Amino acid sequence: MAHSGRGEWEQFWKRVWRKESFTRLSVPARLLYIWSWTHEDSALCGLYGVSPRQLERALAERDGGSDAGLRRAVVEALRELAVKPLVLYDDDAEVLWVVGRVEHALRSPTQAVRMLREYEACPASPLKEQFTRKYGAKLDLPANG
Repeated sequence: MAHSGRGEWEQFWKRVWRKESFTRLSVPARLLYIWSWTHEDSALCGLYGVSPRQLERALAERDGGSDAGLRRAVVEALRELAVKPLVLYDDDAEVLWVVGRVEHALRSPTQAVRMLREYEACPASPLKEQFTRKYGAKLDLPANG
């Protein structure tokens, strides 16, 4: 996925450190959650394509070859994040959804337009269908996803 062209910073809510749903997560799950909000290809709407390799790099101590232990850590972190649910991932479509991101990010009509563009660029996925059901009216999304 190409760089979004946005600025080099992303707002991340400090109060997350006071939320039990976050503080009770394992360190890898917390790291993956923060990464899902702040990496350069993340989407303001929270729904975007991301490869398993990108997820592995988020948890790697250094950029190196992929290994079974790292893959297992990603799977376990995603499973943990899905229980809350804070982050959901569709392995087949390689789509990630940061649940609740819209509520934190939607502050203006300009942001709604940007979210619609991001939504349209997202690959088809059951997560995209869930997103449509949840935010379709709020973001004026097409009914067919």
